[in-house]
Amino acid sequence: MTLNLQPDAPAGHGGTPASPRPRRWGVTGKLDPLCAHVAPQLGVQPKTVEHYLRGRNAVNLTAAAIVRAFVALGDHVRLQRFLAPIRDAERGVTPLLTDALERETAERAHQAVEAELLYAQAPTLPHAKLLLRSLDQALAELSLTRAALAGAHGL
Repeated sequence: MTLNLQPDAPAGHGGTPASPRPRRWGVTGKLDPLCAHVAPQLGVQPKTVEHYLRGRNAVNLTAAAIVRAFVALGDHVRLQRFLAPIRDAERGVTPLLTDALERETAERAHQAVEAELLYAQAPTLPHAKLLLRSLDQALAELSLTRAALAGAHGL
């Protein structure tokens, strides 16, 4: 007979949870709906898609490293070929031009101007990071608004 001298697992670590957490997705809360949607298209299990989306080897981080390599090597032709399927997938979606989208775009642009003024007053690394984040957010909103406007008028 073997004696188990290990202490009991604390609550929430394989034993009874200390406090029940709300389900993240649906009734079971265990499966990201995106993963369930994409898995059949890729011929893999939904759990595999979850691995593609998270962690050190997530596909977005891998793609970013590849893009940086293309840029560093000056291989812009292969870069454009690499990005083409991603751009094609994005083009398939036309956002709606709504008051909320226009307000959000104006707010992001205003935040970028404020960050730019802050950086102009004190060009420090934290202010530069804030400015870059603000510009990225403003550009993303402007891009959505542009796509919505073009879609609304068939341009």
